[in-house]
Amino acid sequence: MDVNDQELEDLKVLATNLHNQREYNKAEDLFTRILKYDETDDQIWNNLGLTLVALNLYKRAEKAFKKALDLNPYSNHIWYNFGNFLKSLNRFEEAKKAYNSALRLNPTDPDVWSELGRLEMECDDWVAAEEAYSKSLKFDQNNIRIWINIGDLAVKRGQKTKSKKAYQRAVKINPENEEALIKLGISRYKFRELEEAVDSLEMVLAINPENSVALHWMERIEEIWNYEDESDVSYKDEDYDEEDFHKEYEVNEEFDEDIDVNERFIPRVSCTNLAKKGKYYSEQGYFLEAKTAFSRAIEINPYQISAWSGLGELLREYERNDEALEVYNNFIKLLPKNQKGWIGKGLVLEKLNRFEEAHQVYCQALEIIPKSKSIKNRKSRVLSRIKS
Repeated sequence: MDVNDQELEDLKVLATNLHNQREYNKAEDLFTRILKYDETDDQIWNNLGLTLVALNLYKRAEKAFKKALDLNPYSNHIWYNFGNFLKSLNRFEEAKKAYNSALRLNPTDPDVWSELGRLEMECDDWVAAEEAYSKSLKFDQNNIRIWINIGDLAVKRGQKTKSKKAYQRAVKINPENEEALIKLGISRYKFRELEEAVDSLEMVLAINPENSVALHWMERIEEIWNYEDESDVSYKDEDYDEEDFHKEYEVNEEFDEDIDVNERFIPRVSCTNLAKKGKYYSEQGYFLEAKTAFSRAIEINPYQISAWSGLGELLREYERNDEALEVYNNFIKLLPKNQKGWIGKGLVLEKLNRFEEAHQVYCQALEIIPKSKSIKNRKSRVLSRIKS
């Protein structure tokens, strides 16, 4: 059936709205239908590419982006989206070329500079990342994504005070951004500003009560309040102060150190995304894909607790017990104060009816985490099994 120009424009608006509402299957059908009437609309090809990415249809998405760029190689917006797509697949060199193409067309685009900085950071080129973020701030000091990225880079470089200040800046710009609030909460936790950390995390839970990341860190803080010595984790960069922060990033307005933290959390760090993919694949029954995602997340960030835990649970579920034990041993070696590693190892041993070994594991764990209720409960249960 033919459509007139106005009807075609209405279809384009409807398809875009469906995409924005995350009705991706419907959006894909409608974008495909629109292209039957007009194959020369580069923005529709671009939007189709974004929709296909959301549906994890990466080969088709790449073809759509390339078609859009064939039609209009002068759109920095399409180059930017294509760069984001390539970066999400860890095709970093290709992504860098796409971002640079976008910047040649519009060298003042702060979003492109910011994502280029993120890419350089993931490639461990910290100097290039810092330069990209600084350029991004020249064009937009109120871009929350930039400040979060600066905070992430500072974390990676071990610059704890700088990371905290960057996240504070992000929260000041948008007090309801969950990612910024969570990362500020985590940085405050590491400074042992526990009440302030709770303030940040409770704000997240007021926005989204099911935010698993916020719930996890609230649980960590509760464990510290109840059980652990607080003296061994606090830290501060003594030689980096407020003036340094303002000078480095040319912050124009006075920075408020004590922000009252009276978009849903979308993790941008690749290891976090991989851990989430691993969990999804595990839930869908895709063992190999889940194992690969969890393993890659650990390779990128060995301190990614959710990846260790997810990989161990996956191997236990599929009765790959020897592999699971190896994973939990590595987990414990790296993060001995995290009870999930100990409990996971004990559960594998219990599953193998090696109850005395499991009991030894729980006893050893309690020497390091002496007041963990979960481990105490497991120890009592396994002891009952031994006696029976």
